[in-house]
Amino acid sequence: MCLHRQSYTYDEAPAPFFRLMIFFWTIFTHALLKYNTRLKIPIQHTHR
Repeated sequence: MCLHRQSYTYDEAPAPFFRLMIFFWTIFTHALLKYNTRLKIPIQHTHR
């Protein structure tokens, strides 16, 4: 009777997953910005 409780519903499943995605994405972008400022690599090549 409680088998459906263990499976995730559409409201429960994506929320922690998207939070994890956003969390790692922010860390990834911040790390990229730090390395770009350290190595002084131009991100925008069309900037004049």
